[in-house]
Amino acid sequence: MLITLSFAVTLLAECRMPYARATYPISSARGCIEAPLLTEEVFYQTQEALEAMLPMNVFVDICKKPPAPYEHLATDTEASLSLIREKYSKLIGKATAWEYHEALAKTFRDLKDAHSLYVKPSFFGHFRLAFPLAFNVSKTGSVTFTDLPTSVRYISESYTQMFSVNLADYIGAEILTINNEKPLLYLAKWADKYVYSTKSSHGRLNSLLSGDFYARSLKVFGLPEQGDENLVFTLVDGRSVILRFSIYSDTIFNSEDDAVRAYMRCISLSTPYTLSGDNNASEPTAFEKLQSEETAGYLIGVRDAILRATRGRGLSHPSDYKAYARFMDEEVSRSGIQYSKYSHTSLAHFSYNSSQRSESEYEYIKGDDMFSLYKYTSKSTISNQDNVYILAVYSFSPMDMATTINNIVDALDILRERPISQLMVVLNGNGGGIVTMGHLLGRALFPSNYPIYGAYNIRANRIMDALVKAKSWFTLMHRTDPWSGANMTIGDSATDTTDWYFKNQETYPEIDELVYNGRRTARFSQRFAFDDDLEPDLQQSLLRFYKFRGLDLSPDRVAIVTDGTCGSTCATFAKHLLEAKRCLAIGLGGTTGLSEYSDDPYDVASFSGGTVEDSQSLQFAVEELIMNPPEDGLDNMDVLTKLRIPTDAYARFAFHQLFSWDIKTHDWKSYTPLEYTPVPVHAVLPIYPTVENWQGLEGIDTFAEDVYVLMRSIEEASRTSNCTNVPTSLYHFSGNETASAGACPYLDDSTRGAFNCNNSCVFYDCKVGFYLDPLAYERTKLWECQMRTDVHAWDSYIPPPEDHSMHFAHYLLLLIFLCTIALFVFIIIASKRPDLIKKCIAKMTPKKKKMAGNNIETEIGLLSHESSEIKSDTV
Repeated sequence: MLITLSFAVTLLAECRMPYARATYPISSARGCIEAPLLTEEVFYQTQEALEAMLPMNVFVDICKKPPAPYEHLATDTEASLSLIREKYSKLIGKATAWEYHEALAKTFRDLKDAHSLYVKPSFFGHFRLAFPLAFNVSKTGSVTFTDLPTSVRYISESYTQMFSVNLADYIGAEILTINNEKPLLYLAKWADKYVYSTKSSHGRLNSLLSGDFYARSLKVFGLPEQGDENLVFTLVDGRSVILRFSIYSDTIFNSEDDAVRAYMRCISLSTPYTLSGDNNASEPTAFEKLQSEETAGYLIGVRDAILRATRGRGLSHPSDYKAYARFMDEEVSRSGIQYSKYSHTSLAHFSYNSSQRSESEYEYIKGDDMFSLYKYTSKSTISNQDNVYILAVYSFSPMDMATTINNIVDALDILRERPISQLMVVLNGNGGGIVTMGHLLGRALFPSNYPIYGAYNIRANRIMDALVKAKSWFTLMHRTDPWSGANMTIGDSATDTTDWYFKNQETYPEIDELVYNGRRTARFSQRFAFDDDLEPDLQQSLLRFYKFRGLDLSPDRVAIVTDGTCGSTCATFAKHLLEAKRCLAIGLGGTTGLSEYSDDPYDVASFSGGTVEDSQSLQFAVEELIMNPPEDGLDNMDVLTKLRIPTDAYARFAFHQLFSWDIKTHDWKSYTPLEYTPVPVHAVLPIYPTVENWQGLEGIDTFAEDVYVLMRSIEEASRTSNCTNVPTSLYHFSGNETASAGACPYLDDSTRGAFNCNNSCVFYDCKVGFYLDPLAYERTKLWECQMRTDVHAWDSYIPPPEDHSMHFAHYLLLLIFLCTIALFVFIIIASKRPDLIKKCIAKMTPKKKKMAGNNIETEIGLLSHESSEIKSDTV
């Protein structure tokens, strides 16, 4: 039945794509893309699986009526799935498979949350929507044509042959209008329609400019509307040109039968992600086998490395392949631009000689595939005698987590030994990764930043009820109290309690009343933090991270640099530091200069939902429980048996939601997830992403000097009490001439103060080993720092060299040093003149009170003689 319907194809366009990586008109490529038809088995099983697992998405309620400033992004995923079921149940065997899968994909893309996505069957990943030229945006907002990156330059070459257009004639030409609109405004509106990765217009536009416009995988994206397929450009020099979106494939299709057979390979009774007999090897998916050798090999390498880094000891089940690994796979492969961004061979040097390169120098210090540390030198840093460093963090998903942890600690150890005037932390294009890495890097930069981890919870539902009760591996992790650090669960299936989920569940009027008008109650677990402390392969490396004493730089000397696409773990890292007032935040590009977007805050990050899971991990967990049920049985089997998607498509969803750390601004018990809470940057520079190596030195070189100048001006203003242009949330540890150096004393030994721009000493945070208890704050509205109870509540903090204040540890070391010198001198004298030591001891010996007269005179004579002798010998 399935095969018969799939081959019953009626097409208006013929499927002919005889050359790989050759561009074809969209109308022509549709013949291949739309060759397979929707079948009954695929429709009903996919539909039931998505509807059954939708309650696992922690934002399925709030997305229906989001808070300000995101009201315009309201979308009802639950209702959309119902409409899709109603429509396509009548079109089985008539509608194309593409039409159905794209309807599902758009439903989830409308959430503007990269954690929540329907990834179509891998057949559609063979096709990419392409545009033949890229855009360069100047500081004044003018837009010009530029070349595509070298890694996808074949798009331009093929386009030239297909449409007989000499694209070289337009390189560098300034654009006056696109489809009769101002170019930057048109691109921003285009990004609103077709870029899914963030709720912020700033991040969407920057994502478009850095790659999402030029090469888009149809496994994730859709086709543009008919009015957006052809773009009419009017140029400043009076010329006009029409450029079209086209489609290319990484494999050859000579007929509709070829396309249908390729689609059929995506349909299987077994899961596509399986491990071979060798526990260290994995079989490629059907998609990877059909891809070009170069791309497939790279993606398999990424997947294998993440699998090895996250797999528990002795496990060989496909569940070991974490959902976030598939997430990173998809982010890497979704466009040719994104692929080139992550795969350049060296981030330590410029990859090409650009005529626009500045005269600044970048001294490479340390790095790997996750980060690079540079010392930045320019004419102005030399003139100001400043020592400026740049920490570029490309992702939080290293190939080898343990090695990267050691590399980061080594790099920060180097920084501790050097004077630091300014530190830039560059997060452009960082799509996230392992959440522990983000939390620990924040703690390493700012050691008193506590809590280390965030406060999370999950949405209660029938699937989780069954999995938690059965103590599935899907639910096991090391959970702690978000504030004190006290253990809640340890992650051992034999002893792990289920109280974290079933007891103290939370409900919110923001959901039950505002969204459902009291007709429905959404349940959530209590809040908890979690980490990777129990991972055997990581324990030693994590211990190094915890023991690292931190940089603890003055907040006005550290700046996060973001293009608004910093997501997932990166968003956790950035928003945590900003809410704790640890640093400046400087945004790049975005829609700030467009009046139509004046009400949209420039969020420091994009999607910050918490953690991601997907249907394949969930399916693995359920299948294992069904094959090996617990002794007391398995609950809710009617739902669990619906979770299998019959193709290699999968749905990923925001599983944990993350809450604000700022209990002073947000009630810690209210429903304010960071996904719907923008944390605005302090300043925006009109510097837009480059399409070539935006994360590497080519990109960094476009803004490094501007960021340095801005940081220095704000720092100087804050220290001279010029508060006009200084963010009120920015503090500093060193005052001006009237303020003492270092962090100012405040209240007691558990708290620490800092200077605001008026040089008043105010509460800043709790010292290392203490935390701010939200319960105590709620009661008193005062800063009451409590002693931490977790195993990492060490208190042996020693400030870095650039903090010149004298702490107790300094005085203790000085006293020990002086005592050592005194002891050394005593030993030398004792060895050279033991008689003097005896005489000194004799002098200190108590004398008898009663003596005969002659004895007294003798004693006096002896003392006088000895005194002269000692005095003479000493001289």
